[in-house]
Amino acid sequence: DSLVLVPADPSISALDLAGWLAEVGRRYHRASVEVVDATSLGVKDLDALLPEIAALARRGGRALIAVPPPLTHHDAVPIARAADAALLLARLGTTRISTARETIECVGSGSFIGSLALHS
Repeated sequence: DSLVLVPADPSISALDLAGWLAEVGRRYHRASVEVVDATSLGVKDLDALLPEIAALARRGGRALIAVPPPLTHHDAVPIARAADAALLLARLGTTRISTARETIECVGSGSFIGSLALHS
């Protein structure tokens, strides 16, 4: 299984949050939870990324994929769409609702299972 963390705001580090969530996941689940840093990957890297995630799933592991904000880094869109599910990251008091909506539309609303509101 793979979950992509999609920031709606450039001030949010999906990679930092993925590391924290992976640590929590490792404590509460017996399955491996691995962080995949896709914050600087492009579309051309997708061919290598997908088999890596599939191999992890075959071994019984789970992947937390960190991407940059898709509104400013368009290469994040196909990576986000390739994951099993997406989680929108927004910062309370900073992230504009319109920006969060645009991010959801950009990736596709069917990909998202929810959102996480972070304190400023």
